[in-house]
Amino acid sequence: MPYMMGPLLILKFGCAGLFSTMYFKRYVKNEQFAMLGGLLYAFCGFSIYNIFFNHFHEPLIFFPLMLISLDDLMEKGSHGSFALAVALNALINYFFFFGEVVFIIIYFFVKVACKSYHWKFSRFLQVLFEAVLGFLMSFVLMLPSAMSVMQNSRVKNFPSGFDVWLYYSRERIPAIINSFLFPPELPSKQILLPDANTKWTSLSAFIPIFSVSGVISFMQVKKHDWLTHFLRILILMALIPGLNALYVAFNSSYYARWFYMLSLMLILATVRAMDRGVEERIQHNALIILFIILAIVLAIALTPQFEDGKFQRLG
Repeated sequence: MPYMMGPLLILKFGCAGLFSTMYFKRYVKNEQFAMLGGLLYAFCGFSIYNIFFNHFHEPLIFFPLMLISLDDLMEKGSHGSFALAVALNALINYFFFFGEVVFIIIYFFVKVACKSYHWKFSRFLQVLFEAVLGFLMSFVLMLPSAMSVMQNSRVKNFPSGFDVWLYYSRERIPAIINSFLFPPELPSKQILLPDANTKWTSLSAFIPIFSVSGVISFMQVKKHDWLTHFLRILILMALIPGLNALYVAFNSSYYARWFYMLSLMLILATVRAMDRGVEERIQHNALIILFIILAIVLAIALTPQFEDGKFQRLG
């Protein structure tokens, strides 16, 4: 069985690239940029970080299908595919599905508010019906899983007090910001910010090659686009503990298991920026990001460490 890990990962990376490319093609004119986006998604920081948790890749692979089917339902009135996509994602991983529901609800209403979706109450009822139908179709596994999970003491461990608004670790927010700028560290070992307490949390939103240069460029040229507003909401939710907990069933323990969805939107912004021909702006922002990365590395490297009042080392 261990010998199957390599071929299975190849298959998973391939399917993640394929399904995300299908989603990106809907938003770009040049299909080559959609293929580039598929590669970026398949090998994004979240995907590489979670090679150890190999069962985390399935939600990453099939989640774009839920967005594709929702877009088809709202834009073309397609029937049935959204219900099947909901059932598939719910059956694959019930824990990740909880976060996907939160994401889809925000995604839907942001696109409606920005008039990216043409609002029809009858269409909204159809979305609601297919969502419920897909959820019911998954009950063959969802119900026993939910009954088992409800017996876990951690389910009732909700964030409270100021823990809803502020992370208890002062290094947590810098670690979240770093996750956009640096490739993922080993899940078992934190190097840049060792006191952030983010081991095994799937904290990575790194986009290969581009980092966030394409995202910033897109948000600069498309300030009122639905995706710009959506990314602002997602980033804000990542920085506030209580909002981040919405994606992990209100668990007070910190996890970034939903960052594959955030990464998908970051990559969508990147390929849309490339599709609009703003390469010079992307290069300019990349230089600024490089300067910021160097400043962070130097600040960490030159930080003095003391023990019992005696200087030990730098960094």
